[in-house]
Amino acid sequence: MNQTKNNGLSSDEAAEHLIKFGPNQIFKSGKVSFFGIARHEITEPMILLLLVVGFFYSIWGELADAITIFVVIILLVFAEVYNEFRAKKAIASLEKIAAPLTKY
Repeated sequence: MNQTKNNGLSSDEAAEHLIKFGPNQIFKSGKVSFFGIARHEITEPMILLLLVVGFFYSIWGELADAITIFVVIILLVFAEVYNEFRAKKAIASLEKIAAPLTKY
């Protein structure tokens, strides 16, 4: 890098940095969605495994056991989604408070 205190980056170096690092922008997080979080939680490998086990139990096992498995899955997913939704909302609120400001 040929940076000097008075000149800054040359046009070529600035173009290289733009390609390598991307534009100089402040990161903006996406919108927090309850259903987006739920979709993410349902597609977790352990939840998918429990759903498959519950499905097979409903065919070859006791119906009461299958219902118990599905109730546990629903409660587990709901608790995870609720906690993650609250946490992401809190982080989004903190981002608004700590948003960078400029004078001009």
